[in-house]
Amino acid sequence: MKQLKLSIKPKQEPTEGQSLNSSGYSVKINDWELGRGVTDFKLEMSADKKPKATVTFTPDILEVDDVAVDLQILGAFDRAYSDFIAKTQNETEKSD
Repeated sequence: MKQLKLSIKPKQEPTEGQSLNSSGYSVKINDWELGRGVTDFKLEMSADKKPKATVTFTPDILEVDDVAVDLQILGAFDRAYSDFIAKTQNETEKSD
């Protein structure tokens, strides 16, 4: 398995006494630089454990192939969708 490499470097060297906020750092995982869509990045480094990084982001596009869905969930969605369609049709008929 390919190793994950985390690199955190300042985008510019801070002047003496200056501290950088989080946007002043370049954060890379292997060759991928975190940027657009990233809303949070956390790094935990406990002395007795391996480092743990958590990245929270909002994707622009979401593509999902072959999703497995529990039949009960699918049935509940079907009922809710049918109720929504019926309610929408009733409201449309009343406004006409």
